[in-house]
Amino acid sequence: MALPAAFPTEEGVGDRRGRLGVRAPRVFVFVPIIHFASARARQFHNATSFSWIVLASIRAFRLQRAHKRFVTWRRFLSRASLVLSTFLFQAQTRIVDSAGTPGAAEEEKKHENAKEAASNCLSGLNFFVKSIFVLLIFMKNESITFRFLYLLYSKTQIGYHFTAKQIKNAQRLNSGAHSKITFVRKSNCVIWVLPVNFDNYTYVITDEASGECVLVDVGDGKYAEQFMKGRGWKPTAILSTHKHWDHCYGNKYLCSKYPDLVVYGSERDRPPYCKRFVKHQEEFQIGTLKFIAYHVPGHTVGHVIYRLCTSEGAHCLFTGDMLFVGSIGKVFEDKPEVMFQSIDMIRNLVPEDTELYTGHEYALNNLRFNSIALSSLGNLTLETKLREVEELRIQKEPVVGTTISEELTYNPYLRAHDVEIQRVLGVDASLPDMKRRVETMNALRRLQVEWIKEQHIAAVAAMPPSSSREEGDSFLTE
Repeated sequence: MALPAAFPTEEGVGDRRGRLGVRAPRVFVFVPIIHFASARARQFHNATSFSWIVLASIRAFRLQRAHKRFVTWRRFLSRASLVLSTFLFQAQTRIVDSAGTPGAAEEEKKHENAKEAASNCLSGLNFFVKSIFVLLIFMKNESITFRFLYLLYSKTQIGYHFTAKQIKNAQRLNSGAHSKITFVRKSNCVIWVLPVNFDNYTYVITDEASGECVLVDVGDGKYAEQFMKGRGWKPTAILSTHKHWDHCYGNKYLCSKYPDLVVYGSERDRPPYCKRFVKHQEEFQIGTLKFIAYHVPGHTVGHVIYRLCTSEGAHCLFTGDMLFVGSIGKVFEDKPEVMFQSIDMIRNLVPEDTELYTGHEYALNNLRFNSIALSSLGNLTLETKLREVEELRIQKEPVVGTTISEELTYNPYLRAHDVEIQRVLGVDASLPDMKRRVETMNALRRLQVEWIKEQHIAAVAAMPPSSSREEGDSFLTE
């Protein structure tokens, strides 16, 4: 992929998924309530409309300060809609307050009806303009369609049924699992790696001393149950990193089969069937297995990662969608700054020799992209790791167990503070440190999205006509 010398610095893919998914619906409910309440009680109409305008203006001002490159046409339309809304309200008030024309009762009644019709018309138009204003303010540079679909996926049972269909498609389209089932033996436990869906991983941790069986991110409950039953195991607990259905779809099935099963998770995210809410840096024990939970908002507002401390002193970190081999998770529900704060916190709290067990198999694509995007830096460690991962993936071996110290050498998101990476990506050196890191992430995200599109097009073009449609659909699952 040919890279330009410098990249634009406007907001990119990284921060397109902000807080709209949480706050926008409340606003869209709040506005019509104010409108209809004020229409019912005209004596409060002036106060409510004035309050609405003040609140909306403050919100607009704050957004424009926070996003200096607020799109010009949206800024213009939002201001114009606010002015028009104020004008319509004033016109409506004049009509309502106008004195009736003296004359016959019928004429006066007609006049009152005309006033009411005009008032209702202006009221409806005013509400429409206000709705447009709110929409423009909260759209920012985001796709409102994506935010709406994300809300349906993450907050409703639609996401549950979508994941069920996704798992069936993965079983139908893949000739086998995306990776082999493998295990990593530690002093007092064994970590089994189960491939699920198109690229997910579920982890089964068996305590050899007590016989306890702990699962992390159950994507497919039936598959996990079959795996455990074949070995005579019974699950004791599920550790859910976050609420996305591809990581907790199996909670319902396993909890129905094992009523005593305890699901651990964040109170902010509330994964399905969660009975035990964990706090930041809370330590808890299951059998002889010691875990520490860390609250790492960014991918979701309540994302949690779990650190397993073995008896031999080794550390294993189950990262969900917060951290991947060669990359980090997308920021769906928070600010990029919050994601970087979570990353910094983990670097400070977790030893660098900690092994990473991620929620998805993204290693090969991530490292290939990093190798192309940062080729001018000549990172030999990255090239060596890429060749190693290519060999592993040919054999369908999972890429798990990389350490934080390794990631610090070839993961550009963990090195977003590096001035050389910022220079290659054309980030303005005069910006504050955190802003430079955010712009570095945005530039990397934009490039990676374009690179993935190129790979998708090339892959679909290389497929036989009979299979291109079905195989092409599988790319859309992520």
